[in-house]
Amino acid sequence: MTIFDIIYEQMKQAGVRYLLVGGNAANAYGVDRFTDDVDVFIEDHTADRAVAALARYGYREGTRSPLVSRLRPGDPTLPIVDLIFADAATFNRMWSERCELPWGAHVQPFPAPMHLIAMKLHALQHGHEGRRVKDAGDILEIARLRGIDLQGPDFRDACLKYASQRVYEYLKKLSGGP
Repeated sequence: MTIFDIIYEQMKQAGVRYLLVGGNAANAYGVDRFTDDVDVFIEDHTADRAVAALARYGYREGTRSPLVSRLRPGDPTLPIVDLIFADAATFNRMWSERCELPWGAHVQPFPAPMHLIAMKLHALQHGHEGRRVKDAGDILEIARLRGIDLQGPDFRDACLKYASQRVYEYLKKLSGGP
Protein backbone atom coordinates (compact mmCIF):
# COMPACT_ATOMS: atom_id res chain seq x y z
CA MET A 1 0.00 0.00 0.00
CA THR A 2 1.43 3.40 -0.99
CA ILE A 3 1.11 6.63 0.96
CA PHE A 4 -1.40 7.79 -1.66
CA ASP A 5 -3.58 4.73 -1.01
CA ILE A 6 -3.33 5.41 2.72
CA ILE A 7 -4.29 9.07 2.33
CA TYR A 8 -7.17 8.25 -0.01
CA GLU A 9 -8.63 5.56 2.24
CA GLN A 10 -8.02 7.23 5.59
CA MET A 11 -9.26 10.68 4.60
CA LYS A 12 -12.35 9.16 3.02
CA GLN A 13 -13.04 7.13 6.15
CA ALA A 14 -12.50 10.21 8.37
CA GLY A 15 -14.68 12.42 6.16
CA VAL A 16 -11.82 14.82 5.41
CA ARG A 17 -11.79 16.48 2.00
CA TYR A 18 -8.25 17.09 0.75
CA LEU A 19 -6.18 18.12 -2.24
CA LEU A 20 -2.73 16.74 -3.01
CA VAL A 21 -0.53 19.80 -3.52
CA GLY A 22 3.18 20.61 -3.71
CA GLY A 23 5.64 18.48 -5.61
CA ASN A 24 3.26 15.58 -6.11
CA ALA A 25 0.68 17.88 -7.69
CA ALA A 26 3.39 19.31 -9.95
CA ASN A 27 4.31 15.73 -10.89
CA ALA A 28 0.65 14.92 -11.60
CA TYR A 29 0.58 17.80 -14.07
CA GLY A 30 3.66 16.46 -15.86
CA VAL A 31 6.54 18.20 -14.09
CA ASP A 32 9.42 15.77 -13.68
CA ARG A 33 11.03 16.48 -10.34
CA PHE A 34 11.83 14.67 -7.11
CA THR A 35 9.88 15.26 -3.92
CA ASP A 36 10.46 13.43 -0.66
CA ASP A 37 7.31 14.40 1.20
CA VAL A 38 3.58 14.57 0.57
CA ASP A 39 1.72 17.86 0.97
CA VAL A 40 -1.99 17.55 1.73
CA PHE A 41 -4.23 20.64 1.70
CA ILE A 42 -7.21 20.46 4.08
CA GLU A 43 -9.74 22.65 5.84
CA ASP A 44 -8.31 23.86 9.13
CA HIS A 45 -11.26 22.58 11.18
CA THR A 46 -10.56 18.98 9.98
CA ALA A 47 -6.93 18.92 11.16
CA ASP A 48 -7.48 16.75 14.23
CA ARG A 49 -9.47 14.18 12.22
CA ALA A 50 -6.77 14.06 9.54
CA VAL A 51 -4.00 13.58 12.12
CA ALA A 52 -5.99 10.82 13.83
CA ALA A 53 -6.70 9.11 10.50
CA LEU A 54 -3.02 8.96 9.55
CA ALA A 55 -2.05 7.89 13.08
CA ARG A 56 -3.69 4.55 12.26
CA TYR A 57 -0.68 3.97 9.97
CA GLY A 58 1.88 5.06 12.54
CA TYR A 59 2.09 8.75 11.67
CA ARG A 60 2.79 11.04 14.61
CA GLU A 61 2.42 14.78 14.68
CA GLY A 62 5.81 16.44 15.09
CA THR A 63 5.06 20.14 14.93
CA ARG A 64 1.92 22.16 14.32
CA SER A 65 1.56 25.83 13.49
CA PRO A 66 -1.59 27.70 12.51
CA LEU A 67 -0.81 26.86 8.86
CA VAL A 68 0.77 23.40 8.79
CA SER A 69 1.23 20.17 10.71
CA ARG A 70 4.20 17.91 9.99
CA LEU A 71 3.50 14.20 10.43
CA ARG A 72 6.38 11.79 10.76
CA PRO A 73 5.90 8.14 9.78
CA GLY A 74 6.53 5.24 12.11
CA ASP A 75 7.51 3.20 9.03
CA PRO A 76 10.80 4.50 7.57
CA THR A 77 9.70 3.49 4.06
CA LEU A 78 6.86 6.04 4.14
CA PRO A 79 7.38 9.77 3.54
CA ILE A 80 6.73 12.71 5.82
CA VAL A 81 3.24 14.17 5.33
CA ASP A 82 2.65 17.90 5.70
CA LEU A 83 -0.97 18.86 6.33
CA ILE A 84 -1.49 22.40 5.07
CA PHE A 85 -4.48 24.22 6.54
CA ALA A 86 -6.85 26.64 4.85
CA ASP A 87 -9.98 28.39 6.01
CA ALA A 88 -13.26 27.00 4.70
CA ALA A 89 -13.78 29.73 2.07
CA THR A 90 -10.33 29.24 0.52
CA PHE A 91 -10.56 25.47 0.61
CA ASN A 92 -14.07 25.44 -0.87
CA ARG A 93 -13.01 27.72 -3.74
CA MET A 94 -10.10 25.43 -4.57
CA TRP A 95 -12.19 22.28 -4.07
CA SER A 96 -14.87 23.52 -6.47
CA GLU A 97 -12.28 23.85 -9.26
CA ARG A 98 -10.22 20.75 -8.43
CA CYS A 99 -8.95 18.31 -11.02
CA GLU A 100 -9.27 14.61 -10.35
CA LEU A 101 -6.42 12.61 -11.82
CA PRO A 102 -5.29 9.00 -11.58
CA TRP A 103 -2.50 8.83 -9.01
CA GLY A 104 -1.50 5.49 -7.60
CA ALA A 105 -4.40 3.05 -7.35
CA HIS A 106 -7.03 5.80 -7.08
CA VAL A 107 -8.26 8.95 -8.73
CA GLN A 108 -7.00 11.72 -6.45
CA PRO A 109 -8.05 15.36 -6.05
CA PHE A 110 -5.53 18.03 -7.06
CA PRO A 111 -5.86 21.82 -7.21
CA ALA A 112 -6.55 23.38 -10.60
CA PRO A 113 -3.27 24.37 -12.31
CA MET A 114 -3.71 28.10 -11.61
CA HIS A 115 -4.48 27.38 -7.95
CA LEU A 116 -1.31 25.31 -7.68
CA ILE A 117 0.61 28.13 -9.35
CA ALA A 118 -0.93 30.58 -6.85
CA MET A 119 0.28 28.41 -3.96
CA LYS A 120 3.76 28.26 -5.48
CA LEU A 121 3.74 32.05 -6.03
CA HIS A 122 2.89 32.52 -2.36
CA ALA A 123 5.77 30.20 -1.44
CA LEU A 124 8.14 32.20 -3.66
CA GLN A 125 7.12 35.41 -1.93
CA HIS A 126 7.07 34.12 1.65
CA GLY A 127 9.09 30.89 1.69
CA HIS A 128 12.74 30.31 2.40
CA GLU A 129 15.39 30.99 -0.19
CA GLY A 130 16.29 27.30 -0.60
CA ARG A 131 12.92 26.59 -2.25
CA ARG A 132 13.09 29.49 -4.70
CA VAL A 133 14.58 27.59 -7.65
CA LYS A 134 12.32 24.56 -7.14
CA ASP A 135 9.09 26.59 -6.86
CA ALA A 136 9.99 28.89 -9.77
CA GLY A 137 10.81 25.87 -11.92
CA ASP A 138 7.50 24.24 -11.00
CA ILE A 139 5.57 27.40 -11.93
CA LEU A 140 7.29 27.77 -15.29
CA GLU A 141 6.91 24.10 -16.19
CA ILE A 142 3.25 23.85 -15.10
CA ALA A 143 2.51 26.98 -17.14
CA ARG A 144 4.30 25.54 -20.18
CA LEU A 145 2.61 22.14 -19.92
CA ARG A 146 -0.86 23.63 -19.31
CA GLY A 147 -0.64 26.39 -21.94
CA ILE A 148 -0.71 29.26 -19.43
CA ASP A 149 0.59 32.47 -21.01
CA LEU A 150 3.32 33.89 -18.77
CA GLN A 151 3.11 37.20 -20.62
CA GLY A 152 -0.67 37.42 -20.30
CA PRO A 153 -2.69 39.50 -17.86
CA ASP A 154 -4.09 36.53 -15.93
CA PHE A 155 -0.63 35.32 -14.95
CA ARG A 156 0.55 38.85 -14.13
CA ASP A 157 -2.54 39.42 -11.97
CA ALA A 158 -1.91 36.14 -10.12
CA CYS A 159 1.71 37.15 -9.48
CA LEU A 160 0.65 40.51 -8.08
CA LYS A 161 -2.10 38.97 -5.94
CA TYR A 162 -0.14 36.06 -4.46
CA ALA A 163 3.43 37.36 -4.68
CA SER A 164 4.79 40.69 -5.96
CA GLN A 165 6.00 42.64 -8.97
CA ARG A 166 9.52 41.49 -8.08
CA VAL A 167 8.47 37.82 -8.30
CA TYR A 168 6.66 38.51 -11.58
CA GLU A 169 9.80 40.13 -13.06
CA TYR A 170 11.94 37.24 -11.78
CA LEU A 171 9.69 34.66 -13.47
CA LYS A 172 9.55 36.65 -16.71
CA LYS A 173 13.34 36.79 -16.75
CA LEU A 174 13.64 33.04 -16.10
CA SER A 175 11.16 32.30 -18.88
CA GLY A 176 13.06 34.42 -21.38
CA GLY A 177 10.32 37.00 -21.63
CA PRO A 178 10.82 40.77 -22.05
